[in-house]
Parts: sequence; C-alpha cells; structure tokens
Amino acid sequence: MMKSLLRCTAILLSLAFTEPSLAKAPLRAEFQCASLEESLVLTCRVKLLRGQQGWSGAKLRVSADMPSMPMVHRIKPVMADALGDEAGLYRFKLQLDMRGRWLIRLDVLEPERAVLTEVMNLP
Repeated sequence: MMKSLLRCTAILLSLAFTEPSLAKAPLRAEFQCASLEESLVLTCRVKLLRGQQGWSGAKLRVSADMPSMPMVHRIKPVMADALGDEAGLYRFKLQLDMRGRWLIRLDVLEPERAVLTEVMNLP
C-alpha cells in the first residue's frame, strides 16, 4: 500500500512540475516588406508561426527604430491587421522618416506575450 502511495505521489509531483508551455514550439515571424522607390512607407505582410503552423488570433503591435540612432528615429507603433487568406497572416504599414537600417519590433499582445524583431534596410 505504501509503495503504491509513493508511486502515485511521484507521478503527481512530476506532472505538477511539468511546464506545458515548454512543449510548445517557439513563436517566430516571417516578414515580407516593400516600399515604392520615392516613398518612405514600408508595407509589410508577416506570417506568424508556431512550429510550421500559422498562428492566428493574435493581437500585434508593430514599431520601428533605427539601431544606429536609438530613440531619435523611433516610429509610432501601429496595430497589424489579420488577413483572412491563410492562418497566421497579418499586414501593417509603417511611415518611416528616413532611409537606412531599421529594426522592426513585433509585440505579440494576445493571446500570449512575445517580442519578435527583424532588421530591414530601406535603401
């Protein structure tokens, strides 16, 4: 009886300390961005993925900053819109204020928190 009780306790303890989020694949993003030659508007589509699956239902805030001049050329954040074409697809537009290397920051606000970044060059 005592052996059974100890075995059950060990199983319950191992389940209690197993973090379910550790089993999840990491969240990642694939960016596709473009701008017209004269324009400083960066139009982007981003595919949010967990493993190989598109991850829909997220609330995304996007901002940009120039790594070479931090806080000088910081762009006001915008919210990304979900596209119905396929799971995990979103779009956003950023009005940049100069050409150069930009760090795009994607803040996942819901249903869980995460920060993803991408460096882009606007020639």
